[in-house]
Amino acid sequence: MIDRSKINAFILAAGLGKRMRYLTKEIPKPLVKVNNKPLIDYSLDYLNNFGISNIIINLHYKSEELRAYLEIIQKKYNKMNFRLSFEKDALLDTGGGIAKGLKYISSDLFFIINSDTIRVDKKNNTMNEMLCAWDAKSMDFLLLLIPKERVNHYGKLGDFHLSKNNIVTRINSNSLNQYVYTGLCIASTSVFLNTSENIFSINKLWDTSILRSRVYGMIYPGYWLHVGTPEELEYAEKKLRVIL
Repeated sequence: MIDRSKINAFILAAGLGKRMRYLTKEIPKPLVKVNNKPLIDYSLDYLNNFGISNIIINLHYKSEELRAYLEIIQKKYNKMNFRLSFEKDALLDTGGGIAKGLKYISSDLFFIINSDTIRVDKKNNTMNEMLCAWDAKSMDFLLLLIPKERVNHYGKLGDFHLSKNNIVTRINSNSLNQYVYTGLCIASTSVFLNTSENIFSINKLWDTSILRSRVYGMIYPGYWLHVGTPEELEYAEKKLRVIL
């Protein structure tokens, strides 16, 4: 069994939050409150409950506001060590941001979590199941997915198809079973080591690994919320009042 205390997590928190409109005029999206609680706190609580202590967070838009907030709440998460990766000159996108912050990652595998998604597990923390399913010999990525029909107030199509062997492929026009990426995955550190670009999406790495059948998926049984627009924020607040 992999020692969870030695595993790192990377929180993607550098985005511009343009779709949130007026809500991100003065603050970065991770500080937008959902039921009086900043978005990023939902990710931090999830990781803290699992027992991960080394957290890397990338920052770009309104980075000083987010840095100051993280310094304030460090006492609350006293068992967690925050390492901040600043993207001062340019937003590096998801893949580039992780590659830049890779110097802070000390584990061979690590969790990647989007700061604009919320997961509420029905029973045990799903990260434990993901860790048990991880196989470094066959996987570059293990994505946590949710069936499209179980997603409400999310305007996009599904992202992936999942085979009987849990191998992930991109959806096409014939894909009947579509799955949405929940914003949480396990990644192999080695996948990011040989990238020559500075600015790129993690989707580029996913697609390369998909061609090699090295991206696997796990179906999420809990409640999932995406908070990327004011409408999604309103829905998330109503839903969380019911399920929490």
